Amino acid sequence: MKITDIKDNKHILKLLSHSRIIGIGSTAICFLLKDGRVLKLFYSIYYKDFINNSHSNMLLRFDALSQINNDSYVGLDELLIKNGNCIGYLYPFINAKTLHSARYLYDIDKLVSRYSKLKKDTKQVSNRKFKLEDLHDKNILFGSIFYIIDLDKGYIADELSIDTIFHKNMQKINKVIIDSIFGVKVDEILEFTNSSINELYYKSIKSNSDLFFDFIESIKKECYPSNPTTLNLRRNVNFNKTYNTYYNYF
Repeated sequence: MKITDIKDNKHILKLLSHSRIIGIGSTAICFLLKDGRVLKLFYSIYYKDFINNSHSNMLLRFDALSQINNDSYVGLDELLIKNGNCIGYLYPFINAKTLHSARYLYDIDKLVSRYSKLKKDTKQVSNRKFKLEDLHDKNILFGSIFYIIDLDKGYIADELSIDTIFHKNMQKINKVIIDSIFGVKVDEILEFTNSSINELYYKSIKSNSDLFFDFIESIKKECYPSNPTTLNLRRNVNFNKTYNTYYNYF
């Protein structure tokens, strides 16, 4: 992992020359740079003491991010440090849509065909004991395959077994994909009118990630069309969304 010590703001201004904003989040702004990379620049209030704070092990966390790159997982290329604080990092730009913006466009068969590759690459990441955090429909991209970006809140979970980490990672992924189909946000709860589908949904995101395909097939059958799009599913499968006061995110 390359670590760049920023001496003054001229370096940042040079990076941002001819860039454009492609994302604004709660902790940072993302810019597409002219060299084809993405710069994630943290707001100053979220700067983390990179050099002196041994408790947070920032170096280990970001070093882990640089090592988990595979086809589906987009780790960082370069870490930016200024006055001992982590102010941002750079990573490759992926030309794909977020699940948030693509959920009206993709059909379910395409989604399923790309799922196995994501699961295989997640197993590789989990084998390195990397546990996903802060996963939502704006940091899973959908294109020729699935891509997962914005991994900086993930961490190496040495206290957990590889199988447990893989299981928990797939639970998060399943929930985000399924909820995105039905337009459900992180702070909402998805509930299906059909009790068997509802039970299968909760099993697929809680107890058995391998049930994901069974869940998809069950909603396709209820939907009837041979190649249902997300719009068809949302029109034909009866479900409710309720506000989740406790932000219970599996």
